[in-house]
Amino acid sequence: MNTVNRQSLYSNTVLRCFERPQYVLADNQDVNAWIAAKSVFIAENATLVLYAKKTNSRVQSFSEVRFRALACPTTIAVGEWLSEQLSGAELTAAKKITSGEIREALDISADRTHCAFLGEDCVKSLVEQMERLSA
Repeated sequence: MNTVNRQSLYSNTVLRCFERPQYVLADNQDVNAWIAAKSVFIAENATLVLYAKKTNSRVQSFSEVRFRALACPTTIAVGEWLSEQLSGAELTAAKKITSGEIREALDISADRTHCAFLGEDCVKSLVEQMERLSA
């Protein structure tokens, strides 16, 4: 039986984020305490959701960000990396995150580019929601 070596399919950075995620929104956490932004790529059956902790004040930055993903290791790595980058980040800095930056940070191969686009879409949506709530 042939087994595929994950090392040959994914970069070391993707595998590190995928194998030991620390920013997954746990099942026992109340999703109502979070603002969610979801992105779906139907062709690959991939879903990425970013969650930002709700606060009672006008928000200029993210206090805490978590994720959930139903997808390949690359999309899970994107959720992990974005959650780490966005936790504590100002909204203005988050607006500047692009799919190119995500691809470069995680060394994502060209055939997995859609995973970086999922991440960029989620970030933009999450920032928009935070800004609306803070207005």
